[in-house]
Amino acid sequence: MFLIKQKEELYALRPEATASIARAYIENSLDKTIGFTKLYYLGPMFRYERPQKGRLRQFHHLGCEVIGSYSPNADIEVISLASRLLTVIGVQDFVINLNSLGCRADREHLTALTRDMLSKKNDALCRRLPSAIKK
Repeated sequence: MFLIKQKEELYALRPEATASIARAYIENSLDKTIGFTKLYYLGPMFRYERPQKGRLRQFHHLGCEVIGSYSPNADIEVISLASRLLTVIGVQDFVINLNSLGCRADREHLTALTRDMLSKKNDALCRRLPSAIKK
């Protein structure tokens, strides 16, 4: 939530909901009581910053979060849900693109390559960059 004050009125507006879902999950200890959780949200959201060209300050957002599962089946379920939703509301000719960082060995290799490439540009990197990357 963020607050906007106009004259004597104070408004609380909600931004995109993923952070709110994560905060509610943690603050209500759902990880300790339920563990695996499926949550969704739907409704108007607001941008605090000046919107980019073609975007509105208020928009409607529908989303879902699956928390507490390492199974790729959870990802498949969310992708399938999105596909079915688009089909039901009449969207045609859409394409779903999938991306992956691969298995653990692939991710470790990618991390090492990234660290190596960034270390060559260490002087040009922001000083606030985590030291783990600069090593």
